[in-house]
Amino acid sequence: MSIQHTLAYPWLALALAALAACGGGGNTVVAVPPPADEEPPADEEVIVGQFAFGPISSFGSIIVGGVRYDTSAAQFTIDGEVGSQDDLSVGHVVLIEATVDGDGVAQALNVFFDDNVEGPIESIDLGAAQLTVLGQTVAITADTSFDDGIAPPSLEGLAVGDTIEVSGLIEADGTISATRIERKAPGGELELRGVVSNLDSAAQHFDLNALTVDYSAAALSDFPTGQPADGDLVEVKGTAFGPGGELIATSVELESLLPGDGGGGAFVEIEGFISRFASATDFSVAGLAVTTTEATVFEGGAASDLGLNIKVEV
Repeated sequence: MSIQHTLAYPWLALALAALAACGGGGNTVVAVPPPADEEPPADEEVIVGQFAFGPISSFGSIIVGGVRYDTSAAQFTIDGEVGSQDDLSVGHVVLIEATVDGDGVAQALNVFFDDNVEGPIESIDLGAAQLTVLGQTVAITADTSFDDGIAPPSLEGLAVGDTIEVSGLIEADGTISATRIERKAPGGELELRGVVSNLDSAAQHFDLNALTVDYSAAALSDFPTGQPADGDLVEVKGTAFGPGGELIATSVELESLLPGDGGGGAFVEIEGFISRFASATDFSVAGLAVTTTEATVFEGGAASDLGLNIKVEV
């Protein structure tokens, strides 16, 4: 088997014969063998729940992961607000909650989009094809889509100080592999999503990669203990910086990739980088723990090809 490469980013398709997202202490995707000899009656319509997470590749409704989702009756939530399909573009990373009928028609029920970071560009490294926004490293690849307001549609069309919105997939070191970059009007709300580290509950500070966040005056939402903890995936919003360059947060919200119990037996399809790797049977993609079994089918490679920062579809 061969592994495809997109610039420096390996790609391996990991097809799990059937997927069940287990609720409880954390979201875990588990490979289970397909049921044997369980054919529904011919006159019984089969409706299966499905979640899909990944960048939009094209429209005609919405296509994610090679699957077309009919969005004619879908509700759209854009950065936490009611929106529409017109708010989305190729490259935006979305979560789709859908049903699939016995004919394989996927009907989107909900489409969620949240950007990874929005703020002014702090630095640009043309040689490394990277920029930084709010302490977050953003990698530009052949898969990065730029909006029409960026000319030329590349890193050369941007400048330090420009305010941009970035959507992408997270690499193992926290780098955002950008799939979409849009220019925004300056002076708006600053926001970013990331994993809490170096929490100082006494000072009410934590880090999101290279950015320190002061949450002492922030409204905190959805934390079971009422406070953030190291390892939490959070969305932070603010409008100003403190004397040490820290972002003064106005709100901090605990987030999870999948809503509710993480799927509750629905089919789940995830595209992203392996961000935690213990073994080929125990790793994480896009913040979800993945377990493989003897029933797992590998496409484009083998279990031995898995590792940190390998880009996979599960």
